[in-house]
Amino acid sequence: MLIDHGGYLKLHPRSGDKWDAAVGQADAVQAASVQKLFETTRKGDFAQLVAEEMKNGTAFTVPCYLRTAIEALLK
Repeated sequence: MLIDHGGYLKLHPRSGDKWDAAVGQADAVQAASVQKLFETTRKGDFAQLVAEEMKNGTAFTVPCYLRTAIEALLK
């Protein structure tokens, strides 16, 4: 799975090695590793960066787990 790191590295510019190690894992270990990286990331700041990228035309794909949750709420 390819995970974009642009927004994360804008907030943590010296954390490229940590990011690479986390996304280099597989499946549930990868998910837990990436989640751990975001423990020290202000979610609002990250959301703002994602919104700005989308406004500038960067494609954004809703992750499957979020799509499933949203669809379940709409039923």
